[in-house]
Amino acid sequence: DFNAYMNWEYHGETRAQKVAPVNKGPSDIWYRSAWYRIEAMPGFKGENIQIKDEVFRELYLDEEGSTT
Repeated sequence: DFNAYMNWEYHGETRAQKVAPVNKGPSDIWYRSAWYRIEAMPGFKGENIQIKDEVFRELYLDEEGSTT
């Protein structure tokens, strides 16, 4: 595991917790992340596409986000 998110007191105060269909806090570590490294092959020419603000809002700022 690259990172593990613990249970923090502020979760109960978030908008996401208030609208969640299940309103019981986790009893264990609720999220684990892994770190993967992806490298391009020599000679690869990729395209760096700019993410627009509306795409960011749609992906990260919604009613279910625990940090909103």
